[in-house]
Amino acid sequence: NKDWAIKITRQVNWGDIDSFQHVNHKVYLGWMESARIEHISRIGLTTGYPAELSVILAEMKVKYLLPIQFPDAVNIKRRTVNLGKTSWTGEYEIESHKQGKVVATATSRAVFYDYLKNTKVEIPSELRAEILKLENGRKIE
Repeated sequence: NKDWAIKITRQVNWGDIDSFQHVNHKVYLGWMESARIEHISRIGLTTGYPAELSVILAEMKVKYLLPIQFPDAVNIKRRTVNLGKTSWTGEYEIESHKQGKVVATATSRAVFYDYLKNTKVEIPSELRAEILKLENGRKIE
């Protein structure tokens, strides 16, 4: 049983379905973005830092395991698996309510970024502490 820092639920909308009668791949990315933004909000990044300091998504890797069809709902789960000097890596699972199975997994790497200087910067110690607190003592690389 894995511990997840973030768990959100989304309904599959009719407009999420593509011509192949399953949820289009870009919708999965949007669901994971919602989980990532929830994570960023919970660690206080949206309110506690100057506007020029934030994160930027550096990479995203998705493994699509099973198609999702309408109607359905999904749980999107996210947690931190690596916390580096300037970046952190998140892991995701998307689970279909209808199928009762994980239908996609993913990883993303976000970089703490100074938008005025256009450069990555070290993750502030107080933000690092909030990330670890949200992970509830789970071991992170």
